[in-house]
Amino acid sequence: MKCVVTPIRGPFTLAYALKTEVVPLPVLPLNETEYQDVVKILEYYEQLFHRIKEKAGSTQDHLQAGGDQLTAERFRYYFLLY
Repeated sequence: MKCVVTPIRGPFTLAYALKTEVVPLPVLPLNETEYQDVVKILEYYEQLFHRIKEKAGSTQDHLQAGGDQLTAERFRYYFLLY
């Protein structure tokens, strides 16, 4: 079976070609079901993001964090309050 690789063309062609950096996150001894812990988790992510950004000399201004649907919903709720 032959595979033909066709590059994606469009306004983001150059962005698609850039290497994506993945930073593994540590397991934090916090409970996502507790609102206070969600706040601590997000504060940790924010501090880590700024440290990585400074070290890399990056101008990136957003962070994408993953998780399951429940985690995403808790994070959205946090941002609605702040």
